[in-house]
Amino acid sequence: MNTQRLMEIALDMAGLSEIPGDSAVHHAGRGIRRLLVGIDPHVDRLRDEGLDVMTASSVLLDRRETR
Repeated sequence: MNTQRLMEIALDMAGLSEIPGDSAVHHAGRGIRRLLVGIDPHVDRLRDEGLDVMTASSVLLDRRETR
């Protein structure tokens, strides 16, 4: 699975044909196996849980490397 396919699935589920202006893939990726969907998750959760992708309505980002 990759981020492009995840976006396609989300758009299909929402009945949309285009990515809304307030949505984006900020870091493209592939080989995705684990995904977290949340409202305000923190980047540390991504690392601590061993997740490949995090989606959120607003993400509290820090300046540390997230890969």
